[in-house]
Amino acid sequence: EYINTLLADPSKRDKLLYRYSITAFGVERYTKEAGLDLDPKKVISTKCVSRGKPFPDVYLEAMRTAGCKAKEAVAVEDSPNGIRSSKAAGCYTIMIPDLTQPSEEDLLYCDEVVSNLYELARSHFDSTLQI
Repeated sequence: EYINTLLADPSKRDKLLYRYSITAFGVERYTKEAGLDLDPKKVISTKCVSRGKPFPDVYLEAMRTAGCKAKEAVAVEDSPNGIRSSKAAGCYTIMIPDLTQPSEEDLLYCDEVVSNLYELARSHFDSTLQI
């Protein structure tokens, strides 16, 4: 419901940023392989800040770049350090566990946990999504 509310406002959709732990070159390569066309000015990497996860710096930089407040920010993370980073920045935090399942302590940093991107898409973006 939270994400749907944010995305319902076109002015907020224009502030979408993509935060990655890999280099900008890696982002460009992987997104092109996936058939996505991302605006390079909207890609914020941990290479843009002095401290990486679990510090909030990369999310704070992304919000500064987008001109948005923490209450407008949604982070999708797959690791314990990622959820700590996004929550420390004040973001609404969704975890999609990858290699590590969340511990009870990790769950304290999550607003939601979903099992995969399809579940996230179905619950927040398009209920008619076909797999």
